[in-house]
Amino acid sequence: MKRLFTLIVVITAMLAANAQAPRDSVIRPFNRPLMLSVTYGKNINTGGNENEYWFGRQPTIVNEVAFRLSYMFGPRWGIYGDFYFNSFSDWNPPLDLEWWDEFNCGVRSSGGAGLGAMYRFEHRRWQLYARAGAGFGDRGEGPDLTHYIGIGDDDSCYDAKEVLEARRITEVSYINFGVTGGYRISRVFSIIMDINYHCPLSSSKVEFTHKTNPHNGSIPKILDRKVYHSRSWGNNLTISIGLQLQCELSKR
Repeated sequence: MKRLFTLIVVITAMLAANAQAPRDSVIRPFNRPLMLSVTYGKNINTGGNENEYWFGRQPTIVNEVAFRLSYMFGPRWGIYGDFYFNSFSDWNPPLDLEWWDEFNCGVRSSGGAGLGAMYRFEHRRWQLYARAGAGFGDRGEGPDLTHYIGIGDDDSCYDAKEVLEARRITEVSYINFGVTGGYRISRVFSIIMDINYHCPLSSSKVEFTHKTNPHNGSIPKILDRKVYHSRSWGNNLTISIGLQLQCELSKR
């Protein structure tokens, strides 16, 4: 992440140093531009930690890299598609049980993608874009976890009388609202600052099942089953900086 951030800063500085004095061709907005932006910033947990006993505690801030492709089909309106990913966003292991260990419960990466509409305003070198859309995100999860009850040191899992299973699902749909401010350092490149908010439409859940472990191939008997929900996952605010590349698709 640090290397990517350093690369963005270096490229920005080089482009700014070589930018020519303002000319009409530089400051005139494109009619129907296709724009690709790459940003790096901080993803802030704004959803809290609801039901943290089962879901664990999310990190407050993690690094995020995002890519967005936009097309303005009119003077003001356009569409966009984006995707993002986080890394090193481990959370504390949920479940106060010995068999649910930290290694299995930590998130190694997470991400999502969305589509939406956007509105633009440009004046000379300055750019402003507002957008709203919807998408799907996954905070990532460890594997489904299984614990066998009633086996000795010399027994296998097939000798267990009962089984505990836990499954955590953190996939959520969301709506998002964002705004991007940019300054064109050349005809095709802009420095941008981006603010993006995700509001989840669905909740994450943990499914916990206690059942028998029959040895004759029959269907297990459910002894206990509980489902726990949380609306905290997928509720976040991202503040980032980056570069935007733009080109004209209009033949006019």
